[in-house]
Amino acid sequence: MFYGKGPSSYKGLQVPDGGCYGQARREVMIFESPSDDELIRRIEGQAYNLASQSPAVIQAAQKWVSCMAQKGYSYRSPEDAWEDPRWRTRPNDGPSKEEIATALTDMSCKDSTNYIATWYEAESEQQRALISKHTNDLATFRETLNRRLANAAKINDN
Repeated sequence: MFYGKGPSSYKGLQVPDGGCYGQARREVMIFESPSDDELIRRIEGQAYNLASQSPAVIQAAQKWVSCMAQKGYSYRSPEDAWEDPRWRTRPNDGPSKEEIATALTDMSCKDSTNYIATWYEAESEQQRALISKHTNDLATFRETLNRRLANAAKINDN
């Protein structure tokens, strides 16, 4: 019922199109384009992608790969370590001793190569640049959020 799947009525009342969720979205997001919600995700994704191409991040990642190799691991990137498919096979048992050892080595190498701080600085720099580039879009988005809050407050007051 929440998403409009299931019975078409409840206690004699018609379930709205899209369920309670659909009705709430329509009332809160009056006069809005669905693309409004994509702005932040798009900026976030662009900043991440641009940071990953930063020479400083690439160099720090190469140092991390070397550090891991010196300790017996053969990952091509820091992402490969945390995306290792072996870590998805024990959902109910918690992490294995091997996974814990790998994670500790991963963090040790990230610390010794300054990988996290390097990534943080590169991504923050890209975020600042994209925020500057999209100042007007972000101001419009803030207005949109304020409208949503006002619409939700009206609904909650009823």
